[in-house]
Amino acid sequence: MSFVIDTNVLVVASDPTRDCSEHCFDFLEKILRDKSVIFIDVFFDKERQSFCSEIEDEYKKNIDSQDYAYQFLRKIFDHDPNSIICRVVVKKDEDENYLDFPSDLKNFDPSDKKFVAVAIASNQNPEIVNAVDSDWKQYETVLKKYVKLKFLCK
Repeated sequence: MSFVIDTNVLVVASDPTRDCSEHCFDFLEKILRDKSVIFIDVFFDKERQSFCSEIEDEYKKNIDSQDYAYQFLRKIFDHDPNSIICRVVVKKDEDENYLDFPSDLKNFDPSDKKFVAVAIASNQNPEIVNAVDSDWKQYETVLKKYVKLKFLCK
């Protein structure tokens, strides 16, 4: 199996007071056990003069070092010699719009467009996994024309 994981899955898995936390935690543990592939973006940042990832940056901004998700990210980014991360080049136009993004989703949450762009650009049809972000449900019908979706929480 392969996945693109919305940041909210990591956030919910790390907060045992949230509904569905245990389900998100179990899902992430299953990814580690099964060595499922996780797709993230990669691009060359001219200012930083290095390869970067918007998804990885967003994960790190939203996760505290005391969180379960921090340990999960360390396992997949730092310690696994047979990494389950697959970096996908996503292209943008001069206005920073993803080229691999459907035009009929132009009003979709801009902060979530990167997940869709990665899933499409991967050419592997990974499931995009969401925990609690309502815009995925709002656009579900249109999104399913382009990508597979997995909802962990109701």
